[in-house]
Amino acid sequence: MNIRLLRLKQSMSQEALAKVLGVSFQQIQKYEKGANRLNGEKLEQVANVFGVTIQTLISGNGNYNEIQGNTAPPVIDRQAFMFMESFRSIEPRFRTILSSLVEELKKRNPTPSM
Repeated sequence: MNIRLLRLKQSMSQEALAKVLGVSFQQIQKYEKGANRLNGEKLEQVANVFGVTIQTLISGNGNYNEIQGNTAPPVIDRQAFMFMESFRSIEPRFRTILSSLVEELKKRNPTPSM
């Protein structure tokens, strides 16, 4: 999941990361879902691509400070991630208004269609 989070933060496609690592994009999908493990060499390559430590990639304790610059939990969905990034750049008084709007929409449509 940390690989996906870092990749999305840098607006990098699975294909682009795969090319850098010399694997298929399907392999990147497997790494991100945890279906396949990275060997030590690939783990080091991924860390270098994103400029983070190996510990950041393998950390499972919920501490994503080095990745996101805050303690937010990982974001699974690209659209939600992009929304969060945009939301952080909005003036605080507008964040409050937007948050209220989102809460109201959630009340009116409690089951999101995906």
